[in-house]
Amino acid sequence: MPVQEWLARQPESAWRKVTRRPGSKGPLEVEALLRRVQTRDAHRHVGPEEQLLVVRSVVEGQPKIDYSLSNARPEVTLAELVRAHGPRYRIEQMLEEGQGEAGLGHYAVRSWVGWHHHVTLALLALWFLVLEKGRVGKKSCPAVTVPQVREIFTRLLRDPPPRPGEIARQVSAVLRRNEEDRIYSWHQRTSGYPPPRPPAETG
Repeated sequence: MPVQEWLARQPESAWRKVTRRPGSKGPLEVEALLRRVQTRDAHRHVGPEEQLLVVRSVVEGQPKIDYSLSNARPEVTLAELVRAHGPRYRIEQMLEEGQGEAGLGHYAVRSWVGWHHHVTLALLALWFLVLEKGRVGKKSCPAVTVPQVREIFTRLLRDPPPRPGEIARQVSAVLRRNEEDRIYSWHQRTSGYPPPRPPAETG
């Protein structure tokens, strides 16, 4: 039976409310269904028994439904599966950033060992860039982005490296351009001006 057809037959009372994670305005709650199902592949061949998880959330007034199959053991609770289901979009986003900013997909290796070395180093580089973005962004320049952090360290690794003042001037020019673009875009949409960014912390 197609999962959408099965879902249409489920009573409203079958849904269970689950807290996915804490949010800035309180706990983020969703409704979920969990059933043990017998799977089949595209050729109608019998597959393994798996857990079917259906998560329903309300986004901008419209219900959004996601389906997942899990090989989790039957004793794994609904709440655990919902919490594991939540971060997958962020994980996909981080992998895309890794490909664009840290060369995650740029490998030409002939062994699994080489591939694992490349992926490990690329993920460590991405982790470093994200941490630096958070550190620098909170203290001095809130509009800094991961590509800008990467550009700073690319310039620092040149021989001979540029002086800190030169790097600071170039980064300031990029941040100024970003801020001008933000103000222009806001003005185009609202005919007004955005609130000013908080002043940089000192010390």
